[in-house]
Amino acid sequence: MGVDVFFVISGFLIGGIILRELDSGDFSFRRFWERRIRRIVPAILFFLAVTLFVGWRILPAPDLSSLAAQTFAALFGVANFKMLALTGGYWAAPANSILLLHTWSLAVEEQFYVLMPFILALAYRWFRRQIPLLLVAFLSASLALSLYWGTNVYPGNFFLLPSRAWELLLGCLGAWALKERLALPRSLASPAAGLGLVALLFSAFFFHLNESWPDARTLLPAVATLLVLISPAAAGAVSLPVQFLSLPPVRFIGLISYSLYLWHWPMIVFLREFGPDEITLTDRWLLVAVSVALAALSWRFVEQPFRQKLPSRRISTRLLLIGAGAVWLCLAVVSGQIAKTPVRQLSSPSARPSLFNSPGLESIQKYDAAGREAAGGIKLSDATGSPQCVLLGSSLGMMLGPAIESLSAAYHTPCVLFCRSGMSPLFSGDPATNHIARKLRELRLRDEAVKKYVAQWKPKVVILAARWNKELDGRVVFPDSFPTSFVQESSNTLRWLGQHASRVVVVGQVPQLPLENGEDARDAIWKRYRRQGNVMPRLLEHPDITAQRRLALKIFQNCRITNLFIIDPDALFHNPNQSLRYYTTNGILYFDDHHLNSLGSMELKPLFEPVFQSIAP
Repeated sequence: MGVDVFFVISGFLIGGIILRELDSGDFSFRRFWERRIRRIVPAILFFLAVTLFVGWRILPAPDLSSLAAQTFAALFGVANFKMLALTGGYWAAPANSILLLHTWSLAVEEQFYVLMPFILALAYRWFRRQIPLLLVAFLSASLALSLYWGTNVYPGNFFLLPSRAWELLLGCLGAWALKERLALPRSLASPAAGLGLVALLFSAFFFHLNESWPDARTLLPAVATLLVLISPAAAGAVSLPVQFLSLPPVRFIGLISYSLYLWHWPMIVFLREFGPDEITLTDRWLLVAVSVALAALSWRFVEQPFRQKLPSRRISTRLLLIGAGAVWLCLAVVSGQIAKTPVRQLSSPSARPSLFNSPGLESIQKYDAAGREAAGGIKLSDATGSPQCVLLGSSLGMMLGPAIESLSAAYHTPCVLFCRSGMSPLFSGDPATNHIARKLRELRLRDEAVKKYVAQWKPKVVILAARWNKELDGRVVFPDSFPTSFVQESSNTLRWLGQHASRVVVVGQVPQLPLENGEDARDAIWKRYRRQGNVMPRLLEHPDITAQRRLALKIFQNCRITNLFIIDPDALFHNPNQSLRYYTTNGILYFDDHHLNSLGSMELKPLFEPVFQSIAP
């Protein structure tokens, strides 16, 4: 939420500077960007150089490669696009381990710095009196887009300028109002500032932020920030909120805020990576203290020399541009070279054993048929003829892709895949309980396409795979439904498929690793391996998850459909002592807590081979 406050403040300050200089006839693009360079570039170049160096010294090769790619994106002001691609959403578990995740907001800010001077300068020349209307129009369009993306839970809503511009423009609008002396009445100024502070505190402590943020709730902290900004101009006297914000400790945090913003997040990531399993309150406060100390040093010795307003101590523009350009170029070349070097060729003092260089999410991404259902899904082999095998599932269906594709080629059996991340393989039931309209529309379209092709092909086997414990607990696309809807919809789905295919195979869910939801298995296990003296940890599945997996299979068994067969991979992923078998000599079999990678998928081939032997030409 601090980012939302930051964007409003930034729009207020930058918009105010541009508008006042345009009014006085003193605006200069060169001078404007020089000030921005002095403010932003030296500190972030120093920060990126230190972070990359430390990463080179202590990170394993895959993480170093990722850090270099993040650095390269940050140098070109497109970190928000990079973070969107890396995480699939700010709230996703992988985001917690990305060292430069926070630079997305600086990228949004830099993109704003490029566009806003042109927009205001052109508007001032041709539509001077319509500037407030122009700001309101852009603000309204951006807000509408943000609300639309938030409602549809689009991950780019958090990261991209079009859906964030309204916060910056709200600050600009406030700056324009003060320039035009459209301030609040003096009697309302202090209460408005106090109300703004209370609203900010309420938002920070009582709002539960989730994947839809920013959404309609974001208006409260944004408008509250604007109230705090515009009220002192009208108060005419030092009000209580202004006195509070003028306290030396608060002002000190304001002074070092940019450096604190840069340094705090990598400290958090390094603590998670190299700190204790249980991070205590003392650890957290120590991290705060170290972050503030680093920020204070950066502010004093990196920021200030380049921002010094005394002519005798000011670094010249020419020297600034030459020096910053040289450092920027060096960092771009080094980070770009590291990022494009194959991971196996990177040398790192903290190199992981080859066991941890197992495949990740990328090894199953090509099996995502999103948007390809209407065209007949994804064909898995070059075998000709009508598809004899159809794989239908969520991302847990996608993870079967490598094994099914290999068997399809070996037995010359044409196979088609209809799998999509986050999409249930069960045909949708009563839509009345579903409040996610976009997901419902997509599910309906998927159902129609699958039924059309299955009825046309009449395949010998249809395979279903999903995260059944989550389906049972509350369908992904039907979050308000109960297990009764799971029973009904699974029965209806299997009965329909059984009428149009010779055989229906339900694949049981693989055991789940005791990690955070979506957490990178290689990183989490590497951390435990290192702490246990380079010994692979013994992992056990949570009993509740085991019970849910078994309950889901029991529900399928009770469907009493004659051509229904169940494949349960559970035994393949348990050792004799009941601990989880999550790795082999070739590498780790999972890429997160509940998905197999391509290596783990190939472990399932013996289970599916009899199916392909029975349907092969």
